[in-house]
Amino acid sequence: STAAPACTESMTTQRPVTSGLAEYLSGTLALEDILYPTTVPGLTIVPSGTHVSNPAKLLRSDRMQQFLRLVEQRFKVVIIDSPAVLPVVDATLISNQVRGVLLLVAASETPTPAVQQCLDRLRHVNSPLIGAVLNKVRHVPSRHFYYGYGQYGEVPKRGKS
Repeated sequence: STAAPACTESMTTQRPVTSGLAEYLSGTLALEDILYPTTVPGLTIVPSGTHVSNPAKLLRSDRMQQFLRLVEQRFKVVIIDSPAVLPVVDATLISNQVRGVLLLVAASETPTPAVQQCLDRLRHVNSPLIGAVLNKVRHVPSRHFYYGYGQYGEVPKRGKS
């Protein structure tokens, strides 16, 4: 599996990123070698690493389970960003090995049947689905209510007070 370039390119790490999870799972590197502290205090990333020919085999391995146990012991919160559910099996292979799964859905882009198919696949492998996040939502102003980051309430009336 490969990481979205934007993730590692937008993070400033304390040392150059040269390897990642693929190298750990294949047994060529230790956990310490793939942990990259960032300039954000308390934030460490593990990139996906080099492209491998059979990522499904690595994600089903005992080494993957070991990795999840080790990072869970070491860090307060662990977030795994996987590829989309439908095009590849990576997400379903990982999903039943974690404590909770959040499904991200792009508003106005992801067809409802595709969302249902994702949910079906996750349920089929007994994923602990804890919720969904609807992103890329277009803001549509309303006369009666306003919702934004940090505010909720009636919209002030325009004109003279």
